[in-house]
Amino acid sequence: MNVRLIVAPAVVVAAVVLSGCSAADGPSAEESRDRFYAALDTTQAALGGDWVEQDDGTPRGCGLPFWREGESYAGLRVGPMPADVPAAVSAVRDVLREQGYEATVGGVGDVTEVRARGEGTEVITFRITDAGMTLQGESDCRPS
Repeated sequence: MNVRLIVAPAVVVAAVVLSGCSAADGPSAEESRDRFYAALDTTQAALGGDWVEQDDGTPRGCGLPFWREGESYAGLRVGPMPADVPAAVSAVRDVLREQGYEATVGGVGDVTEVRARGEGTEVITFRITDAGMTLQGESDCRPS
């Protein structure tokens, strides 16, 4: 067996992998932002009530493997205290899971929290305190 027939393709594959290039690089930063904001909208709608939207439409810099620069977007929604805290927590967990997120329920002290992970680095955190509800997070870091 000729060693060159094995080494040459291996070098090409390694070069493609190490450069971060791929035929299926995934969504753009803007597509990731839109998916993230849609998830916040859907979750917020499931809870009802009057919310204050404080999303930041300005891209944030973030680091990607192999020293590449990327962008992500932050979102923050502030809502009223729910009438039924356990029902609100269950609704958020279920809505996020239906959208493909891995959601877990936890808490610290008087704060109840649902943490959800989406594609890549995307994260959504829902919290209930005595002051009300917050829904916040950041879209997946994508190449700029």
